[in-house]
Amino acid sequence: MEAVVMQDPERMNLLGLILKSILEINLTEEKKARKAAKIRGKIGVQAGEMKVTLHCDSGKFKIVRGHEEKSNARVRGGLKPFLEIALGGGLVQPVIDGEVKIGGNPFLLLKLIPLLRVPERGKE
Repeated sequence: MEAVVMQDPERMNLLGLILKSILEINLTEEKKARKAAKIRGKIGVQAGEMKVTLHCDSGKFKIVRGHEEKSNARVRGGLKPFLEIALGGGLVQPVIDGEVKIGGNPFLLLKLIPLLRVPERGKE
C-alpha cells in the first residue's frame, strides 16, 4: 500500500497535490518515516480557499478534498505563509502575526511540520 493516497485524485485541489508531493518525497527518508509512524489523527488544512483533510495513521496518509467536521487539529491561512513554512520557515511567527490560525491539538501540527518541509537540494 502506498504511504500517501488521495481520495478522488481527479478532483483534488492544488493544496492536496502539493501536500501529496512533499509527503511522498519526505517519507523516503528513514528518519522522517519514523516520525510519520507516530502521527495519528485528522488535520484540516486551509490555504486561501483550498481545503483538505489529512488522515494520518502510523505513517500512512490519506488526503481528502474539503474539511471534515471532527478534525483533531486545524490550520488555515493564505497560501504564501504555507509556502514559506514548506521552504523552511517556522510556524510560530506566522501564527503570532495572524497570518496563520491554528485550532485543536497544536502538538499534532508540530509533529507534522517536519514532514511538510521541502528537502534542501543535495540533502535528499
